[in-house]
Amino acid sequence: MTMLHTILFSIFLSKLCSGANILAIFPLPGFSHFVMFAPLMEELARRGHNVDVVSFFPLKNPIDGYNDMILSGNFPSTTNRHLKDIRHFPNVKMVARMTSHCGAEFCKSTFEGPQLQVLKQSSKKYDLLITELFASNCMLGFAWYFGVPSVVMTTSINLPWAAESFGLPDNPSYIPNYFMGATSHMSLSERLRNTWSLVLSKILYQIYSLKPSNLLLKKFFGKYVPDLEILVRNTSLQLVNTHFSISDARPLVPNVVEVGGIHIREDRRGVPENFDEILNTDKNQQGVIYFSLGTVLSVESLSGTKISGLFEAFAELPYKILWKWSDISSSISISLGDFRVKLFISHEGMMGLQEAVYCDTPILGITIFADQYQNIKKAEDKGFAIMLDYDDLSKESISHLYFRYAFNAKAVSRKYKDRPMSALDTAVYWVEYVIRYKGAPNLQSSAKSLAWYQYYLLDVIGISLGTLLMVICIFSKLVKGLYRSAQTKAKYE
Repeated sequence: MTMLHTILFSIFLSKLCSGANILAIFPLPGFSHFVMFAPLMEELARRGHNVDVVSFFPLKNPIDGYNDMILSGNFPSTTNRHLKDIRHFPNVKMVARMTSHCGAEFCKSTFEGPQLQVLKQSSKKYDLLITELFASNCMLGFAWYFGVPSVVMTTSINLPWAAESFGLPDNPSYIPNYFMGATSHMSLSERLRNTWSLVLSKILYQIYSLKPSNLLLKKFFGKYVPDLEILVRNTSLQLVNTHFSISDARPLVPNVVEVGGIHIREDRRGVPENFDEILNTDKNQQGVIYFSLGTVLSVESLSGTKISGLFEAFAELPYKILWKWSDISSSISISLGDFRVKLFISHEGMMGLQEAVYCDTPILGITIFADQYQNIKKAEDKGFAIMLDYDDLSKESISHLYFRYAFNAKAVSRKYKDRPMSALDTAVYWVEYVIRYKGAPNLQSSAKSLAWYQYYLLDVIGISLGTLLMVICIFSKLVKGLYRSAQTKAKYE
């Protein structure tokens, strides 16, 4: 009965803001990111909204109200075929590459393409902009251009440069940042590294993404468009692909909402016939191990030695190996949800990790770069995964480690799925809330408007210390004066 009430209430609320014109722009040509965005865009269209989606990934099966505007042109590649080049990037170089390559460079390529030029000339009246908050936020310029509130989506844990835009606490004493492979229980050395990593990430973002993106923004929209710092602070809502059951608990402001697992279809009805045949095992096999490096990392980026080692290790295991190879796309959740799949060997991307948790499938994580180190650390801390460093990837290591995968997967999965509303329904509710209340400024924390020294009360501490010093000085002078006066009086007596 409770679920029925929730559905009826959601339908009632959607009627209050039905028929909104929504513009969604996703300029990153990475399918692993779009996997999170597509379900929300499709659901908004199904609920009666008119959604114009600017992306690289047109809908295969048309939905009424869902309108594709396909991006094309000379864009930087997001598929990495040189794994050895990025694995040993120092933190500085990783942040610099991410904020420039996936930030300003994509802004430039997108603004120069014909699609946004056409969109800029459109006379259509929109009610909302939805875009991605990643290495750059330049698409928020369209919120200013069309005079509409904005919603941003983040496909990972929150980014270091996002917190201050929403007034979100990001205390490095217990909140590990995106580039820090640690849990919330950090040692002194980890807290030291986490603090410097957080500060450095914010500085590099300013240098490699924010400043050049602002120049591109003004070139495209004109000199009167506000700076990106202002546009981001005016964002009405952020939907983050996390959930406290598998991530560390942290304080959130009302307009930062966790929707981890939004991409997972809860109405799956078994596997397709061709997959069913693949997942069948013979009497000598104890089940299936699924191995995937996702969509960003290419199998060709593995060295010949690593691939040979994997083949040798897999050959000795009493399991059938389902290996996602090259650019062949398949639904991870289709295979992970099957009872025959016993283990998921993954690079620990957030999407695959969440699907494994949802399907209570344990994980053997091979860390590569970026947030994957933190993802596997948290998964290992929760007890449903084991980490294996890429450099240790060999026949011997897999043969000895595969059977040690965690038995806690089912318990974590129950916590992950125990929610008052699904991730998709939660996202739709808050998006429509923003539409209903014209940007919903009541959700926003005033902390985002404070300067950093005000936020950390450095001005108050400075004035308080100054006042205290002044009182001490006055008291000291007074005591000295009284002492001298008493000495003088005693001398004459």
